[in-house]
Amino acid sequence: MILVSFSSCQIVYECSLDGLTCNGVFLVTNLSNPNGGMIESLYNQKYRYRITDISSITFPTSNGLPCKIPYTYFNEQYYHCGTSFDCITKNDEQALCYRGRFFGGNTLPNGDPFAGYMVLDNINLPQQGEYELNFHILLITNSSLYPFNDFIRVSLYESSSKKTIGTRTYAQTNIGKENVWSSQSFRFSTSEITIILTVEFVREFKILNNQGFFGFDEIRIQQITSPITPGSSSTQPPFSTNSTIKTTEPKTSTPGQPITLSTGSTPTMQTYTPPYIPSSLVVNKKICDFEEYCYYDLYPINTEVLNRVSYLPIPGTEYSITDWNSFNLPTLRKKSCVIPFTYDQHEYNYCAKISGNYKCRTSIKSLEYDQCYPGSFLSSRSPEGNPFASFAQFRFKFDSLGKYVISLHAIMFCKGNCLKNDDYIRLTAKYISNEGTKEYLLIEINLKNIKSENKWELKSSYLNINTDDEKEILIIVEMGRKTSNEFITYMGVDDLRIEKYHETSKLPFLVSEIAFGILLFFNIALLFATMCTKPNMREEQKNDDQELNPIPNPNQLREF
Repeated sequence: MILVSFSSCQIVYECSLDGLTCNGVFLVTNLSNPNGGMIESLYNQKYRYRITDISSITFPTSNGLPCKIPYTYFNEQYYHCGTSFDCITKNDEQALCYRGRFFGGNTLPNGDPFAGYMVLDNINLPQQGEYELNFHILLITNSSLYPFNDFIRVSLYESSSKKTIGTRTYAQTNIGKENVWSSQSFRFSTSEITIILTVEFVREFKILNNQGFFGFDEIRIQQITSPITPGSSSTQPPFSTNSTIKTTEPKTSTPGQPITLSTGSTPTMQTYTPPYIPSSLVVNKKICDFEEYCYYDLYPINTEVLNRVSYLPIPGTEYSITDWNSFNLPTLRKKSCVIPFTYDQHEYNYCAKISGNYKCRTSIKSLEYDQCYPGSFLSSRSPEGNPFASFAQFRFKFDSLGKYVISLHAIMFCKGNCLKNDDYIRLTAKYISNEGTKEYLLIEINLKNIKSENKWELKSSYLNINTDDEKEILIIVEMGRKTSNEFITYMGVDDLRIEKYHETSKLPFLVSEIAFGILLFFNIALLFATMCTKPNMREEQKNDDQELNPIPNPNQLREF
């Protein structure tokens, strides 16, 4: 007797990684180099080949038709958009591709070990039960001698229990054709309605002058409305059993178990620990730049009082505030903004609206302008001048105890008689523990203590993590107004980050002090000698000889 079971699927979760549509937080880190993150493309310098995302080759191009994949251009076959972000479409014409994003990374050209991960920590499902995870991955190893050295691991966990409910590892043996997006899927069962997805890129040991490329894109989860075929299993081997290559598979790991990365035949090792608590960040990373890399709660949500915006027009002026990244990241033509700059007799400390686009000056010698990076920031204001309070809340967990520096960039601008305005920006930390919540005010900014209105400023403070109970905190950014006033203050916050505090070594200052003492001794000796030989020296000359330069404070907070 043959048993047949039919199952139907309903899509309950989708994320293209192109924008802010994912319900979760991306945490990306790399051990060996900074080549990774949510990106538009990777570029293979050796073969002059660009790797672009799924959306770029499936969405309509500038002529309304999708790319013809694969297509041939100058006798070369392409599976991605070209170096100018264009492709050959289905009518054999050349057109510009849609610019999407994917999670990608690559090793250095010298072939060093590499590791990075992405975490999506808040995927909400309609109910407990059976599901199927679908996604696309890409892997270029450039080596047939070490088929398991480069791999991508995709794992699912239940949110509360951290129980592993599915994991797959993909290497050269089961990825399909290299340099081509490969559709993959596996089924899983969950007893919780909120799950966590992690994606890991790993190169275990160095392959000399061999560069690897990794990609992950297009998440889709489907609910299985009927049971899986009797006798089948949702558990699949991490690698294809059809492979005839006999070699050691990469070490699979449970959350928190380290993977050893070797730099070659020498015993020198690095350790990469896969993400165990996805809400934790590696220090020296941004908590949020209010674009794709963070998750936060807002109150009130998406109103005139508080909102995430790309620009904030100031009525009655020529200004529209743009975000911190807009003039600090490369422009459309990969140039750097010259800040401040003057346009149409107005000085700008951020991008200016020129011919319908936000642009900045890119040359000191000539009047050259280019389109700014399209970033976002958190803005707030009282539309009618009434008192208000608005909040953005971030959850953060430290990996270790110690002293940290927390910082943000802030901007405030008020047009009119604003001396009585009591608008403010505050940054508060709350330690979360079993004994309750401790709250500390770290930064407070207002019109009286901000150095320059209408200009982004860096503000920072210290934060001490002394016990394990203090490792998990809530970071709260509050913008508000205490009393009514007819003059509106426009406020913004961007580039929230935290990093481990490293006290500047006192040795350079000690050497300076010794040198200064010797110099002071010779100056005094010279002064006395001069007084003996020239008793009529003017008093102002004596004072000039004894002027001293201030000694820098060795404990001052370093800029970053």
